[in-house]
Amino acid sequence: MSKQCKIVEDLLPLYHDGVCSEESRQMVDEHLAQCEDCRKMLGQMDCELVSPIVKDADIKPLKSINKAVKKGKKKALIAGISIALAVMIVLFAGASIWWYAQEYTYYAAFAEGKTPDSVYEYNEDGSIKQAVVVDADKYTWYDGTYRYEVTVPSFLDSGYVSMTRLDNNEAEQSDLVICRGEGNKYLFHVGFTGTEHFWYDTDGLIHSPYFMVDTALNLYFPDHWTEDTRQEMTAKFEEYKDEVRVLVYDAMAMWPFIK
Repeated sequence: MSKQCKIVEDLLPLYHDGVCSEESRQMVDEHLAQCEDCRKMLGQMDCELVSPIVKDADIKPLKSINKAVKKGKKKALIAGISIALAVMIVLFAGASIWWYAQEYTYYAAFAEGKTPDSVYEYNEDGSIKQAVVVDADKYTWYDGTYRYEVTVPSFLDSGYVSMTRLDNNEAEQSDLVICRGEGNKYLFHVGFTGTEHFWYDTDGLIHSPYFMVDTALNLYFPDHWTEDTRQEMTAKFEEYKDEVRVLVYDAMAMWPFIK
């Protein structure tokens, strides 16, 4: 990771929420146009795990502890602690079930039938002797056109799915990151790399094509985008719509469960 990447990594949360300064936003825009890793980091922010909300009613049993201490009732204190522990166990169990149903199974489906990232030991004749798994949560494979990358989340973490189009020299041409939208809708974050795709706005800021679409190619926008940016990217989408359609349809062909 370069020094500039580290600086941009620190700024990305502010940039994502639209609260950084104009100078910082311009610097991040210019860097994102040229750095795939940082673009993926920004896209992944839209996919970050959201923890279940703990309602006020869930913590009411905890208040009984304080009352028991003040009244000096040992039995009530023990009962309050027991209730608090029970609530914590229930909340933890609920979070675990939610994570498994909403995060683990969602991303594990993308890696089904694939082997984790491994290094191989070869026989003298060139055949594979054995595979040594280097990361059981990460999967990478190729099909001649795309490089596919899937991270199946570890406990209470979030996952990641991407599909990168390569040219004959394995140079990256475009990126597609898959996230879950509202109501478990599949959303695709699509970006194009290479200087031939860059353009400058009236303020001299550099931009590269970035679109967020669903399976029907309906456009979505990050909340922090201005109306001018949305209009500009909507117009740009018409120019790239056919290329975006190919990427989305190829993703749906790779993972037929995407509807």
